Amino acid sequence: MRRLINLAALALLAMALHSEGVSQDKTALSVGADFLFPQGDFRDIYNAGFGGSAQFLYLVDRSMYAGLTAGFYSWSGKTDVVAHLKGVPLRGLLKFKLSKIFYIIAEAGILYSWTGEITVRTFTGSSTIPGTSSVDFNYSGGLGIHFPLNRRGSLSLDTAARYEGAARSGVASNNIALRVGILFGID
Repeated sequence: MRRLINLAALALLAMALHSEGVSQDKTALSVGADFLFPQGDFRDIYNAGFGGSAQFLYLVDRSMYAGLTAGFYSWSGKTDVVAHLKGVPLRGLLKFKLSKIFYIIAEAGILYSWTGEITVRTFTGSSTIPGTSSVDFNYSGGLGIHFPLNRRGSLSLDTAARYEGAARSGVASNNIALRVGILFGID
């Protein structure tokens, strides 16, 4: 079975390398799902997160896109005393094409995040901890692949692995993030 999976992955890579690559549409939109895996101290408090994001891209030259990312993320706390954390990233981005399908992405912007109210029940009663919110610096960088789904390249599978961080009120919220989306030209 493992040999079959390796063979299928090799065949997909060979097809991608011989494809015509992503179209040169002046503008494009990528809509996708994000999976976030907490790192460091953040991992001690929160479980893996998920969300969605959209990227508006403008082709600056043949090998570079500039654009914006907006999305919604959610992480659940590891205990009942830790509230769910939700966040809305808004970042500027640069995508540098390394080849027809491979790219490097760099992003920077803000993350608006908030937690809900928590009620803690004890033997003597209960107490309420109020929710919090903050706006913090957010950054991201990684590698990705645009795998064309049609001959012209105006529709592509957009996958990326990146490191994402935010300085949430002095506490780092770092994640390894995986994104799977669909990129389509809108020219």
